[in-house]
Amino acid sequence: MADHDCICTQDKVKEYLELMAKNAGISDLTDPALAAYISDSDGLRHLRDLFHYPKCGSLPDVDASLVDPSSDCIYLCGHSLGLMPKATERVMNEQLQKWARMGVYGHLSGDLPWAYCDEAAIEGVARLVGATKSEVSVCNGLTVNIHVLLTAFYKPTEQRHKILLESRAFPSDHYAIESQIRLKGRNPEESMIVMMPRDGEECLRTEDILQKIQEEGDQIAVVFLPGVQYYTGQLFNIHTITMEAHKKGCLVGWDLAHAYGNVPLQLHYWDVDFACWCSYKYGCTGAGGIAGLFIHDRFKEDKRDRMLGWWSHKMSSRFQMTNELDLDEGAAGYRISNPPIHLVAPLMGSLEVFNSVSMDDLRSRSCYLTGYMEFLIKHFFDEASPHRRSKISVKIITPAEFHERGCQLSLRFSVPIDLVYKELTKRGVAVDKRYPHVIRVAPIHLYNNYTDVRRFITALQVVVLSVKGDKNGRSFVTEFENRRHDYGVHVQHYIDVDPNNVPTLSSSFEVVTSNIVLLYAGSEIAEKIFNDLKNTTISKVWLINEDASYSKNLPRGSKPFEISLPKHLRAVTVNDPPFVYSIPASNPNDCQGLGEVEVPLSGIDTASVPNSSIDRSFQFSLHLNDSYGAVVVSHDSRDFSLSGALWELDNDKADLAIGGMSVNPEREHYVDFSEPWLYHGIKILEKSQNPSVSTMQSFLQPLQSSLWTALFVAVALIGLAIYLLDLSSPFHKFYSPKDETEDPFSETQSDAKVNFGESMWFVWGVLLNSGVSEKTPRGCAARVLGLVWCGFCMIIAASYTANLAAFLVLDQPEKGLSGITDPRVIFEILNLHP
Repeated sequence: MADHDCICTQDKVKEYLELMAKNAGISDLTDPALAAYISDSDGLRHLRDLFHYPKCGSLPDVDASLVDPSSDCIYLCGHSLGLMPKATERVMNEQLQKWARMGVYGHLSGDLPWAYCDEAAIEGVARLVGATKSEVSVCNGLTVNIHVLLTAFYKPTEQRHKILLESRAFPSDHYAIESQIRLKGRNPEESMIVMMPRDGEECLRTEDILQKIQEEGDQIAVVFLPGVQYYTGQLFNIHTITMEAHKKGCLVGWDLAHAYGNVPLQLHYWDVDFACWCSYKYGCTGAGGIAGLFIHDRFKEDKRDRMLGWWSHKMSSRFQMTNELDLDEGAAGYRISNPPIHLVAPLMGSLEVFNSVSMDDLRSRSCYLTGYMEFLIKHFFDEASPHRRSKISVKIITPAEFHERGCQLSLRFSVPIDLVYKELTKRGVAVDKRYPHVIRVAPIHLYNNYTDVRRFITALQVVVLSVKGDKNGRSFVTEFENRRHDYGVHVQHYIDVDPNNVPTLSSSFEVVTSNIVLLYAGSEIAEKIFNDLKNTTISKVWLINEDASYSKNLPRGSKPFEISLPKHLRAVTVNDPPFVYSIPASNPNDCQGLGEVEVPLSGIDTASVPNSSIDRSFQFSLHLNDSYGAVVVSHDSRDFSLSGALWELDNDKADLAIGGMSVNPEREHYVDFSEPWLYHGIKILEKSQNPSVSTMQSFLQPLQSSLWTALFVAVALIGLAIYLLDLSSPFHKFYSPKDETEDPFSETQSDAKVNFGESMWFVWGVLLNSGVSEKTPRGCAARVLGLVWCGFCMIIAASYTANLAAFLVLDQPEKGLSGITDPRVIFEILNLHP
């Protein structure tokens, strides 16, 4: 059995169209009548009646003046969300009614018992993926199942720890793989092999994948790739890749999100180790529909460690609640929790449709439907087609070989996809866009027909004609101008590049003080722009349209990653007292009123900054305006006008404004206020006060150095004077010393004279109000001097007491004005300190 059997080719499609045209008597293969004839002759046309098909009037963004609201829309978005089968509505209502009638008994009773409702879907799902019933389980969501499978099958070792994936893996897959690598203690940068297409190509070649497996297979633990690539629509050769990876000892898993229900699958025969999928795209189970997983039967009795739940336990003993795991076999052992009946019911409804037709018949119908669309696109929109009526071309990036694709075609346009997508949606066309430059369309084999495809081509013909006048992006510029004010985008000026006359653009770029934005540029013009930018100081370029990204000399990173300063900053301000402005001048005689001043770049530590990153021609200019300006808005809030400094900012007369401009909602809509104004407010200018002595100095005022010196001198002199007076006084004793006794046990009478040390102790004791020795001056003159000293010390003590009271009670620090709402500003009587 070959991988993705498909005998259809583009030649066979054309032969089929010619045959049907001959039968219908139609000569033109592009005639809409031929599409109607084939649709009516289609043996599977009844499948469309099994689905609810949306009407144009029910879709958002449809222009009722362009379509008939009661007609069927052109639904080509089944690759994103499939349409609702009518059977789903019935099955869902049955389960809702059973819930209403039976409550908890619905778990084990009635049609489709909830406790094992997932098992009712196993046979139909297994048929769609080419597996045995024991290899399939219906559970969880796709990303959860990726984690469930990688937890069990990704067992990194020092020798084999890498996971092979593609560079454009769906983000959820990429994140899941990264997290699994980290959870296993490895570094994603070392353990992820990310395959990229060859330069200039969109799709991975099978031979390149096989070569990478051959080169690094001994280190690869798991190969994990998509069955169908979501961006390009490429169908991978699952069988061949799986076989080659197994030869190198790798486990192989597949994400079949865009393959389930799209193409025939033979997972068991292809020897796939594990796989997972969602069911809401081609499976038509509704948004967030239940997912599924596949585990090959060779792992049926494998007891490897995995994520477990009570649904991993065999059903026969699950409700005995013994907490002794009896692990179910095969894929059933990888289930975790109770299946949600409200997700299983839509799956049962979709399986009623799939069970009524074979996947081989659906695949054949799909090949011819998609082949018919490819034929018409190339006929009307290919760049080399003589029938192209517009300068806009369409390129199909999906592989041309039928066995390398499913229903989907990914289209790249020579104009911004937003322009095309917007016009298509106006005309009731349901497709989707994937940035940077793809619109995805998919005629689904279950419910689309040839008339849908032809109607899409007709709508696309009108769309490309409606935007064909967008020469050099003028229509885009008009739209950009109409909307940029809503987002606060400022445009300095537009540079119009004539493709037929492209001189050097360096002179035009010299006056630019901001980053360059390429609104519309072909690859050749973009290449010219990038070359000329090398001669300027501008290094950051934004790419808006995708064609510019194909230039050969595109700088790394098409969008700026940091802010680059312009060469000149033009500032505007208002002469608004009490603000003061100063102009640097080398000579006082050169001082004059504020005018325009240019300041060369300075103040940068050039030693720490690479010379190539410094623009030494940077200048700053400042000039005056009469007012900060106002925002005048019309009654309907659509039109507005600006004045003063605001007008200069909006009209590129100034880059920034400096001054005390008040912040209000109207100004904030048009002006970006810097952080100090928004968060720190504006301080009130006050007259500078003479510096006052701090509270600590006020307390120590009596102990200044002069007083300390005077006290030391006074203490020394008074102490010396008392000693001398007491020593020389004839009345220095109240009694005469007794004669010495010869009694050896009697105490010796000490000298009654006051020595110098005792005199100094007396003086300090009185000063510090502390106790003194028993020996005090005995002489009359010395005692009189001691009394004078005591009075002097009382004066000093009183001064200290008064100063301490002032420190604790009266001397409060002066507070500055808190703002214009300060009471001292509002009530003049409170302004006690003029």
